[in-house]
Amino acid sequence: MNTIGETAIAISDSLVLSLVLKATLITALALISARMARKNCASVRHLLLITVFIVLLALPFGASLVPSIPIAVASVQPTAASMPRAQVPDAVAANTVNAAAAESQTVNRQRSVPVSTLMLSLWAAGVVVVLLPITAGLWQLRRIRRLGVRWLHGQRVVRELADRVGIKREIDVILHDDVPGPMTCRILHPAIVCSPDVQLWTDAELERALLHELEHIRRADCFTHGLARLVCAVYWFHPLVWMSWRRLGLEAERACDDAVLRRAEATEYADQLVRLARRIKANTRRPLLAMVSRSDLTVRIASVLDTKQRRGRPGPTFTAAAMTAAALLIAAIAPLRAVSTISQAPDQQRLEFEVTR
Repeated sequence: MNTIGETAIAISDSLVLSLVLKATLITALALISARMARKNCASVRHLLLITVFIVLLALPFGASLVPSIPIAVASVQPTAASMPRAQVPDAVAANTVNAAAAESQTVNRQRSVPVSTLMLSLWAAGVVVVLLPITAGLWQLRRIRRLGVRWLHGQRVVRELADRVGIKREIDVILHDDVPGPMTCRILHPAIVCSPDVQLWTDAELERALLHELEHIRRADCFTHGLARLVCAVYWFHPLVWMSWRRLGLEAERACDDAVLRRAEATEYADQLVRLARRIKANTRRPLLAMVSRSDLTVRIASVLDTKQRRGRPGPTFTAAAMTAAALLIAAIAPLRAVSTISQAPDQQRLEFEVTR
């Protein structure tokens, strides 16, 4: 028990270790909850996961800014009884103890500074490495948006579909050779980017694909996906955070598939996803920040064909409850800190000093 208490105190004394432990508990709970909710709507699981990413993003600020909530952890301090009996003069004993304590404090200070600096440098280097592909992906999307050709017919179709689903924003439709299938980019002025062969699609195929992308825009998935990538950059060393990020992207795609199935036949849409998977396999120039992947399409196709799968959107009550739970989780976990309550071990042997005169 003393070892457990000392470990908890050591973790609490380190901001990095404390964040790692809290992030582990939060992400593990989120993944377990998403697994338990596998028969629920994909949009519900997505909201659950994005709530966790909000908590992870706020966790460092809460841990450093909010006053700490101490949790007493018993720590047994060895008594002098455990020390061997010695015959030393009083002055020599006092000088020896003081010198040893001073030397121990000096060694601890010399060791703690380099270790903390090394950990901070390693963490910062990892953040930079993870941010590099994000920066490259944003530049790639900007280039695609600038060099793409506006497709007027597709823009008219999007405008009709947007009015039908209640989206009032102006949305551009662009054709570019570097994308294997339709994708959405930008947040404030969104655009749907398609490959040029989309002009050969049937009206039904085009409508299904554009409905899927419009649902991404309605849900602001570009923003939430980018936010999750930033959180992954902060916790680049944590595998559970990356697992949550991949699950978040998959649930976003499945939620958009559910929106398409409200207006389309499941088998026809599944066939269209199979053809999309073949195009992605044949195309090696997929944008770095694209949300869809070939491996996820297998799960999506199975979900589309699953007649028992529940579909829909989370209501305002559930959304408010999720945001409230996130705020409470931040307030409850972020300021927790283990502190020591030192107790004396029972005397096993009486300390005796025979003083020489």
